[in-house]
Amino acid sequence: VTKKVSLEPLQADSVTFDLPAGKDFRVVLGGTKLAYSSAPEDRFVDRPLDPNPDFDWESAYGLYVKGFEAEKQRRYEEAMKDYDLSLEKEKAFSPALNRKALLLYRQMQYRAAKDLAKKSMAVNTYDPLANFVFGLSCNKLGETINARSGFSIAAGDISYRSAAYTELARSFFIEHDLATALHYAEKAIGYNRMNLPAYELMAMIFRKTERGADAEAVLEKLSALDPTLHFTYFEEYLWGKKTKEALQASFRNELPVQYYTELALWYHDLGCDTEAEEVLKLAPGDPLIFLWRAKVDGNEQDVWLQKVLDAPVTMVFPYRPETAEILEQFIRSEPHWKLKYYLGLIYWNVGRDETARKLFDECGEAPDEAVFWLARAELFRDDDVKELQSIKKAMALAPGSWRAALAYIKYMTDHDKPEEVIPLAGRFVKKYPEQPALGLNYARALIKAGQYKKSIQFLEKYNVLPFEGAVAGRMLYHQACMRAALADLEKRKFTSVTGLLEKARLWPENLGAGRPYDVDERMEDYLTGLALEKEGKKHEADKWYGKAADYQKTRDARENSKLVFQLLALHKLNRGSEAEKLLRSSLKASPENPYLQWVAAVYKKDADTAKEIEGRLLGANAEENPYDISYRDRDFEMSVYAVTILSKLDK
Repeated sequence: VTKKVSLEPLQADSVTFDLPAGKDFRVVLGGTKLAYSSAPEDRFVDRPLDPNPDFDWESAYGLYVKGFEAEKQRRYEEAMKDYDLSLEKEKAFSPALNRKALLLYRQMQYRAAKDLAKKSMAVNTYDPLANFVFGLSCNKLGETINARSGFSIAAGDISYRSAAYTELARSFFIEHDLATALHYAEKAIGYNRMNLPAYELMAMIFRKTERGADAEAVLEKLSALDPTLHFTYFEEYLWGKKTKEALQASFRNELPVQYYTELALWYHDLGCDTEAEEVLKLAPGDPLIFLWRAKVDGNEQDVWLQKVLDAPVTMVFPYRPETAEILEQFIRSEPHWKLKYYLGLIYWNVGRDETARKLFDECGEAPDEAVFWLARAELFRDDDVKELQSIKKAMALAPGSWRAALAYIKYMTDHDKPEEVIPLAGRFVKKYPEQPALGLNYARALIKAGQYKKSIQFLEKYNVLPFEGAVAGRMLYHQACMRAALADLEKRKFTSVTGLLEKARLWPENLGAGRPYDVDERMEDYLTGLALEKEGKKHEADKWYGKAADYQKTRDARENSKLVFQLLALHKLNRGSEAEKLLRSSLKASPENPYLQWVAAVYKKDADTAKEIEGRLLGANAEENPYDISYRDRDFEMSVYAVTILSKLDK
């Protein structure tokens, strides 16, 4: 069946088809714009959902796999720990040696990175990653011959070939061997037609050798590959084909200073300080620009360095290793707190927290900008005294700063003193209604203080703009409603419980998150049934028990702590054998799932085991990483609280 549909962007429409009942169908819109099939074999990919039970995750390879996954998610500290554990199991395990060497390179520990790469190369001299990291590290150490050796061997593997040839081209360019540099740049492009740095090197070589037509062709190719590339605009500017105004107008990013710096660094690293200085002259005034001008303009170094020291540190975000090298050089003669602060930020960014803390401490009491103290508070989050001192210093320097107020509100709430900051939070929410972090932390403080209904009232009127993953507002709303309902349940105010649980099921539009297709409401449903039963409304209660008892999780959903409420509902309906069967099948499917082990302990009234699991999962060291791919039951704490209230009702 075909029907013609003509729609404008964002225009909604509906089309109805008459199809035989129970027959699968397929919908195709605009060729490849949308294709949907109702047949399960077309919608589900047959991939494993659970780990292989035969695989040893504590082996050298298993720990390496965990570390590599953490590294891909930029959880570098966790990755380093896993690689270290892997190497404890097997000291010469090359994959872990290579990845750890790469992390050390990222941390600017070039000598240590080189040494680890050599250990891996001593196992397999042709290991491509080991040779590539060896080359990168030797480059930083000024060991050109060693670097070229590493890149030459790495080029033997197709995965590293284009990148290795690019590094070789850079190496020969720096030595002004432009013919050899061009040779390797062309080889790099031969294995990766999207290799922008190799094209950029070619464009520079053609400019240096006055091959205008060839340079123009390469720049046209670069424009086709990336029309926003600032390098192309600047090279055209050097050829006289772009005006200064047109070049500057091309920097339309959120942080243009970073792009000017990146472009200047590209030329500086290739020994082209004349071009680098020209880029910096075009850039807007900023401490990072002043810092680099002090580096490349030897005649005016003191002038530019003084500009760095005179400028405020707000909205200055240094993170590049090359910037760290300059700062270390200047600190030797000018140990100003701003230089140490900037260098500390870079070390913090690469995971060398102890070095960063040392630099922050060396600043003493000299910093007179709130931004420094807020950063220090975050850096010393594991030191309650220093964290609180830093926050109070920031508030004293900038009493009207919402960021300083937010830090104080979060600190006091986290340290079980929400009552002390609720008035402050309320004032700042009124003053800065557009800052959702303030509003949500105000609601959180109210919940922590036991003012659940006040938190609900606030969240029902507060607006959070929607964005991907924006569920914090709804999670707080749900928590407030559930805790209010459980508090009334404990006080045996059964009439109000059902209304609060009904609110807990809502997904208010003003909180920025839409309701998912499938929502697990077994806890809400069971508690609703219990409240109705306590009111003497057994018939209505059984309907809600039945809803919880008959819940079917989707194919790809993991079982969680809410299973306990389904088991309790089955028990209420005298379907105990079904409950036992469901518990057994759930444990069999995920025997290592600690949340299901807790469910089993609660259902079997094994209080000691349940408490032990709760302590392990909710203890001080059980902090959740938002980027952790391992399963986390975000409702576990609420499940534990609900079970605690239920146990009190039974007494």
